[in-house]
Amino acid sequence: MVKVEGASVKLAWDTHGGDATAVAVERRVGDQGPWESIAKLPAAAKEYQDNHLPGGEGASYRVRALNDAGESAYPNVVRVKR
Repeated sequence: MVKVEGASVKLAWDTHGGDATAVAVERRVGDQGPWESIAKLPAAAKEYQDNHLPGGEGASYRVRALNDAGESAYPNVVRVKR
């Protein structure tokens, strides 16, 4: 789920499998910019609010699970504009 209000974006997700130890959230401004790590959350986290959505070109977000063996693939990329 994604909810945009002004410069604020609320992301919500479900984690599958029980072995995650953390969740990583990344943002990319525009379509071609580099991905930036904006949050590392506990595995139990199910949402994140970014209050810094850039205007104009918008941003893309992706979330993945982390554990001792490494990182999951990024299942989805969400693109938003304000």
